[in-house]
Order: sequence, then C-alpha cells, then structure tokens
Amino acid sequence: MRGLPRRGHLGGVAIGGGATVLFHCDVVYVGESLRMRLPFATLGLVPEWGSRYLLPATIGAQRAAELFYTAEWIDADKAVHRGIAADALPDADLFDHALEKAREIAQWPVNSLREIKRSLRLHHMEAIDKAIKAEQAGMERQVGSPENIEAVTAFMEKRAPNFRDL
Repeated sequence: MRGLPRRGHLGGVAIGGGATVLFHCDVVYVGESLRMRLPFATLGLVPEWGSRYLLPATIGAQRAAELFYTAEWIDADKAVHRGIAADALPDADLFDHALEKAREIAQWPVNSLREIKRSLRLHHMEAIDKAIKAEQAGMERQVGSPENIEAVTAFMEKRAPNFRDL
C-alpha cells in the first residue's frame, strides 16, 4: 500500500508485489478505496512471491488466470467477491475493525493459534516453495527481455506498448 497507515484510514493502491503479499496473509480486510493490480503481463514479467500458487489456491485457477492475464484493476468489492479479502469497510473504519479483530484473536492461547496456522499452511508449503523457485527462474528469463524492455520504455514514454513487432 502506498503511504503509511494512519489511525482510521488505510486506503490506497497495491500493485505487483504490494498486491501479491496479501496472498500470504491469514485474513485480509480492505478499505473501500482499494485499487490493486497484478501488472506482470503488461510489464513482460511473471508473478512473484509465490502468487502463481497462492492466488489460484485462494480464488480458483480460472479467476486467478483472468486477473494475471488481464492485469485489470481490482477494487474493494471485487477483492471481496473474488475471495482475496474477507471484508471491505469504509476507509475510516478499517484500522479500528482490523485492530478489533486482532484483539479478538489474541485472546486465545498463542500455542493453539500457532498450531492452527501451521495446520492451515502445512499442505501448501512445498507448493509455495516450488512456485517461488519457478517464479524466480521465470523472472530471470524475462527481466531485460524484449517484452520487458518495450513495456518499460512505453511506460516511460507514456504510450501503449507494442509487443507485436518483437
């Protein structure tokens, strides 16, 4: 998210890694002003941080493919509807709601919570590790590729990229 969270407000933009880090969170609440995007295809790159595994595991392969392939903007309602976030709240209420939920969870025995978290993630860990390795290899192949150079150049020149002539 851009900017530091202030009490009562946590809205903003999450792009690329700022969006994919959400897929590692146990529970996600978003503010109504959320705008997030997975722009990897538009940059001639590949997803990162295990998102190629985590997003399909969370929302399904077809919905994940659509978001990765189109790089469309995702607002708060779509994030909830797609299963990326548990709830969307008015920006002014987001921080207090998240803090209230954290306090609610924190009342339980920490070892119990730790074991629940471990059991929820255990069967995913090997696949997440493999996804991260595959993404790193794909990123190494794509960074500096003709597609990546065209995407960055077009962005800097404030024009649409042309991938057809590569």
